[in-house]
Amino acid sequence: MTTKDLFSPYVLLIVPLTSYLLYFAELGPAFLADLQTRTDFLIVLCFTAIVIAFTVMKALKIKPVKTKRSYNENFWVICIIGLIPAVLSYILYGSVFDATGDAMLEIKEKQSLPVIGQLAYFLPASIIVACKNNNSKQIIIAVFLSFFAAALTLTKTSLLVALIFTLAGLYQFNPGIVNSKPALFIKKYIYIWLPVLVIYMFMANNSIRQEAQGGGAMEYVELSNSHLITNRGNLVQGLFLNYLYLCSPWSNLDYNVQRINEISGGSNSFAQFADKLGIKVETVEKLEPAFLNTHSFITDFYIDFGYLGAIMASFVLGCIIYFFYSKFYFSGDALLLAYYCLIAFATIMLFFSNHFVNGYLLNYLITFGGYYLIMHCLNIKKR
Repeated sequence: MTTKDLFSPYVLLIVPLTSYLLYFAELGPAFLADLQTRTDFLIVLCFTAIVIAFTVMKALKIKPVKTKRSYNENFWVICIIGLIPAVLSYILYGSVFDATGDAMLEIKEKQSLPVIGQLAYFLPASIIVACKNNNSKQIIIAVFLSFFAAALTLTKTSLLVALIFTLAGLYQFNPGIVNSKPALFIKKYIYIWLPVLVIYMFMANNSIRQEAQGGGAMEYVELSNSHLITNRGNLVQGLFLNYLYLCSPWSNLDYNVQRINEISGGSNSFAQFADKLGIKVETVEKLEPAFLNTHSFITDFYIDFGYLGAIMASFVLGCIIYFFYSKFYFSGDALLLAYYCLIAFATIMLFFSNHFVNGYLLNYLITFGGYYLIMHCLNIKKR
């Protein structure tokens, strides 16, 4: 496997697959209850459906989008747009690092601004634009601002998305800054240091938030009633929490499969489209049996379409992922690549939740599309 394959849907799917494999006692630490056979078969069939969809779409040899970059890839415009939510949040609520305890958590909750918050990912998108411009100063500025803004939110999602955008820009456009000996060394061993970095980011974020909630060690080992861990130190509990983030969504899926007998007919999956049209759709809440409310992508599909329907929906999902990979990743357009990065993030996080049905990706498709439309109109007027 080469670094050019890093954003292939097949490679991205390794993360949720690894999450599932770690659930088994033979491969992982086995702190959670065994899944019922029916749920295991469902998970395997859904993953198989996704891989088959990738293979079918690959065989179609879909051609990438080709765009003109003259009017839609201004680094400073995109960077400033992306800074707007962070700057407004700071002006309105201050920095989370200037507060402690409940005040810190309250600021964190308020920082996700309605509507205008949808501009936030223009900031990491500026990293990709800078990489395409092969401008080292712009790359350094964009990377610093993106990670600084992500750190201010204390959300793992923002940090991980900023990392994905950075890697995509560097590997797709290969700017001169990555051709130094240190950068080439880092690039060569990315499959070693990247997982370590992500785990550290998650642990550091969790530690800060837990200290704000009460100071002292996290209590997830105690909450799990696990007798397999004798060390209750912060490091062990931090690693255990990461394990729970990786694996508990499957036990939560199992919990829903055992208890939900009626399907919603698609309300959870299609509510995002109805919402944009001003139509209120009653969705079905997922059952939450544990102290982490995380659910794999299959849970929404199962609630909406039942057992066989979830497998079919997984095939459609695989087609969507590979379609955007073919159309956007190879387009040479910085913002289209940025949008595919959001698709990539959602694919990586399939074990954790289903970002394809919660409106997250649809919102940014509208946001990036709106930017394209505005810049296109401005370009026509200039002519």
